[in-house]
Amino acid sequence: MSSFKKTYVSPFDRHSLPLSGDALYWKQFTAPILLKEINSIDYIDVSPIEPNFVAVTCSARVQLYHPITRMVHKNYNRFKGAAHGAVFRNDGRLLLAGSDEAAVRLFDVSSKHLLRVFKGHQSAVHRCQFLPTDHQILSFSDDKSIMQWDISSEAMLHKFEGHTDYVRSAATIPSTPNLFVSGSYDHTVRVWDKREQVDVINVNHQSPVESILVTNNGSLLLTAGSTEIRVWDLLAGGRLLSKISQHHKTITSLRFASGGKRLLSASLDRHVKVYDMSNFEVIRTFDYSSPILSLGISPSDQTLIVGMADGIIAISRKEEESIKDEQENSSKIIQEKRRKSKTYSTFVETEFGIKEDVVQKDKKYDAYLRRFRYSKALDEVMNDHYYLRNPAVTVAVCQELIRRDGLKTALAGRSGRSLTRVLRFLIKYLGRPRFMRILLHVADNVVDLYANKVGEDPTTDQLFLKLHDEVTKETKYMTELMEVKGCLNMLTAEFIQPNKLLLHCIRMEVVESLPDLVLKCKNAFAKEFGCDPIVGAKAPGRVNIIGEHTDYNDGYAIPLYSVMVGRYNGTSKIRIATSAEVDNPKRVEFDTPSKENPLTQGEPKWANYVKGVLHHFSHDISGFDAFIISNVPLGGGLSSSASVEVVTCTFLEALTGKSLLLADKALLCQKAEHTFANMPCGIMDQFISCMGKANSALLIDCRSLETKTVTLEGGKSDVDDSVAFLVVNSNVKHQLSGSEYPQRRGDCFKAAELLGVKSLRDANMTALRDKRDELGERVYKRGLHVVSEIERCTKAVKAIEERQLEELGRLMYQSHVSLRDLYEVSCPELDELVDITMITPGVYGSRMTGGGFGGCIVALVKASQAPKIVEEIHKNYSKKATCYVFNGVDGASQIQL
Repeated sequence: MSSFKKTYVSPFDRHSLPLSGDALYWKQFTAPILLKEINSIDYIDVSPIEPNFVAVTCSARVQLYHPITRMVHKNYNRFKGAAHGAVFRNDGRLLLAGSDEAAVRLFDVSSKHLLRVFKGHQSAVHRCQFLPTDHQILSFSDDKSIMQWDISSEAMLHKFEGHTDYVRSAATIPSTPNLFVSGSYDHTVRVWDKREQVDVINVNHQSPVESILVTNNGSLLLTAGSTEIRVWDLLAGGRLLSKISQHHKTITSLRFASGGKRLLSASLDRHVKVYDMSNFEVIRTFDYSSPILSLGISPSDQTLIVGMADGIIAISRKEEESIKDEQENSSKIIQEKRRKSKTYSTFVETEFGIKEDVVQKDKKYDAYLRRFRYSKALDEVMNDHYYLRNPAVTVAVCQELIRRDGLKTALAGRSGRSLTRVLRFLIKYLGRPRFMRILLHVADNVVDLYANKVGEDPTTDQLFLKLHDEVTKETKYMTELMEVKGCLNMLTAEFIQPNKLLLHCIRMEVVESLPDLVLKCKNAFAKEFGCDPIVGAKAPGRVNIIGEHTDYNDGYAIPLYSVMVGRYNGTSKIRIATSAEVDNPKRVEFDTPSKENPLTQGEPKWANYVKGVLHHFSHDISGFDAFIISNVPLGGGLSSSASVEVVTCTFLEALTGKSLLLADKALLCQKAEHTFANMPCGIMDQFISCMGKANSALLIDCRSLETKTVTLEGGKSDVDDSVAFLVVNSNVKHQLSGSEYPQRRGDCFKAAELLGVKSLRDANMTALRDKRDELGERVYKRGLHVVSEIERCTKAVKAIEERQLEELGRLMYQSHVSLRDLYEVSCPELDELVDITMITPGVYGSRMTGGGFGGCIVALVKASQAPKIVEEIHKNYSKKATCYVFNGVDGASQIQL
């Protein structure tokens, strides 16, 4: 007789999506080894040097634990009161700890010798730090002060005061040794400059600050207090970037992991959470038995140490370290599982000797199925245990009954409670996708068997009505899903593949293509002048990635481009018309220029840009008609004026058959803007409009007029290769022909003169700071922007060439801060747009572009996330923005009509 085949319950994998690499990485930590200290754990620090000893500060001692053996390696107990906040120096050779005695003690790690005692505070010292480069330390005390000490002499060098409550958190900035940060229970976090002995940045966390961190590059400050972590931009003067609230009790400790790419937070809610620093989303949560006071993690993420309020230290290691231990204990684990299972053992003799034969007892429903008692088997799996906790077993038994053709037998003859249980189960689980197919078959049989009994029992009738409603709801839901699927099929039929996204140029706004613009211009010309044009030209606007307001100081500029076209036909007089949104009249007429009858400025203002080019064009010109159309936003900081000048000059080349060198053409157009538009602009805008290259940035040396093409494709990158530039028009008009632009240009010339250099291109930061008082605050700020912006341009070229997109984005943010605070050409709308992009995922960096006082910002973004970024801008910007996503185009050229 063949053996009985037990009912198979199909397992259900709750993780329908594969675990991410991060989730698997942090899941490798094994269950922690628990060690007991004599009191609550005050502080944990991990040595940066192998084998990464763990310093645990508890009660009146500091103990060093070995991370692998978990044994005490050394202890330091030269304290009369409680010890606080023991930390290692960056070489792992010295250990510094505060205490309730208002003193700081310095120990040699290897010999345990007490080397120095620093006394001077009036209250307990809870935190202390080594300064990154000098042989100096900092102590942070409950007397509300901070002291700077010299290690060799034990002398106090400086005392920093400003907090109004206990100072309980501290951090140094490795990249900027002269700065350090303190956090206090007065809710403030202050960034101090030890050279000037003042706080240079002061932010309010709005709750007592328990822990602070600063990123290695000194750009971001993270503060923890109450249930919230706040992220501040130090480069923007302490601007709030983000708030993270994932804990429901006070956060006590913050730590960086994975080389600064991950953030760990510990809280009194007994949880440690791991965040991705790029978007601050939670990757992993660790649960512990008691409120957590401190945590530490080794530099290689191999060991995670947590200190709790009940004196427990939990040390977890990566799984690779414990595989051998698990193998040694595997037999014990198996025996424990057998002990817990409902089994009985027999011993049988085989040709290989005597072995244990373990037999699993049948489940009750299997026992009933074995004896063909189908109704009893169904009753067994309809009880509350399976109904509430394990419905998959009930569905598996139903499936087995269907296979045996015994479902109707099991359902027949029911009334009252037995029928009610079946109906309740169907109502509760019929909508579950993994159960639906089987339970629909069961429901169909129930309705067949009991339809003629409806009306006999009110309770049963009510349950049948609920079952009807459930089936109706699911039917409607499936119908709606099929409608959505049909819509999606139509949408995706013409969907552009992601790898072709940049080639087709994403347009968040409808922008006319060049052929459409040319056709529109030809039709407008014919309508205006009654004949077809003969020659034509096009010239793009420009977008500046970095290098704003440095071109007239012989700096560097790296722009990208937008597009503009123009049209021409000659007659006896010069008549020019436009359909652009400019001042009236939109058509002008004047005689051809000559030495006896030169052109002069006048109204409308837009015509002065054309007149300036005509005036300086060195070849004879006969009368002509022309029509100009542009889709470069006027007043948007995208150089619409330069594109008009360059398209006019290119048009004149086509008309006369004469050609100019590109550099000469750009200089001619610049001169036209100087003399006819009264705008002392630099050479960058005209240069770019003349010399732009597709998909490339152009580095311009405005002194030698040399150019270098910097491609935006290829290179090494650990990020998505598909990137684009997003231009966001604030739709705030700016006027540069007033005093603002010439005044700043004059300030820069004055700074160069006082520094004794030809231009600020030849100046440096040291000379500028030395002359600060002589320059005056305004001129100093203008010069500081230009000198630092030139440095950023050089770094940006390297970042583009090496495809270091994060670094390029960081430089763009720094440039905006400099333009806002030093050159003072930004406005609230531009600052608002930059602030929005700074906290939007998928944005590497952004800054204002153009002359300022309104106009546009430019952002370096992941092309795949551009639609979401635009959506965030439209949702959060207080006014109406216009967005374009693009790549660079070629410079000005003639076009065939």
